[in-house]
Amino acid sequence: MSPWPFIKHLFDTYDGFPDIWMDGLSEEDMLSTFHTLASFCGSSHNQKVWSFERGKSLMINEVIHPEREFGEGRFESFSHSLTGLKVNGIELFDVDIWVEDDVLALDYKPGDDWNEDRVIGLFQLLYRLQQQTPTIYFSHADEGCRGILHPEFTKAFAVFCSEMNA
Repeated sequence: MSPWPFIKHLFDTYDGFPDIWMDGLSEEDMLSTFHTLASFCGSSHNQKVWSFERGKSLMINEVIHPEREFGEGRFESFSHSLTGLKVNGIELFDVDIWVEDDVLALDYKPGDDWNEDRVIGLFQLLYRLQQQTPTIYFSHADEGCRGILHPEFTKAFAVFCSEMNA
C-alpha cells in the first residue's frame, strides 16, 4: 500500500519548510546517520558553520567531519544542504539536514514536484536509516512546530516498514 494518499497533503502544498525529526539517537548514531545521509548525495559549497574554538565561521566543505566537530562541542548547531539526493534511482529534492544538540532533522520544500515515487524514495531512505540504527524514530511537524506532530506521517511510515519487512 502506498503511503502517498495518506500524507500527500504534507508534501504537495508549499507553506514553509516542514521538518522530519530523527530522534532516539546516541551521539555516535547522530554522526553515522549524518554521514550516511551525506553519502547519498553532493553538498552545497557555500555553507558556513561557527567554530567555537576558532571564534569564526568556516566553510563547511573545508571541514572533513563537521558532524564530529559538533559532537565534540567545537561547532555550533548547523544545517547542511544535501543536493542531488538519490535513493534507488529516485531523485529527491534538495533537503537540509539540521544538526542540533540531541536530534537531527530534515527540512524539505513541499510543492508540485513531490509525488508518490519521491515519497516512496524518501521512505526507502528513512527505512535504510532505521535498519542501520534500530533506535531511530521519525516524526513530522510543520516548520517551527515540533510539539505539534503529524501522526499520519508516523503511521504511514510504520505501514511502509511492515510491508518492507514482510
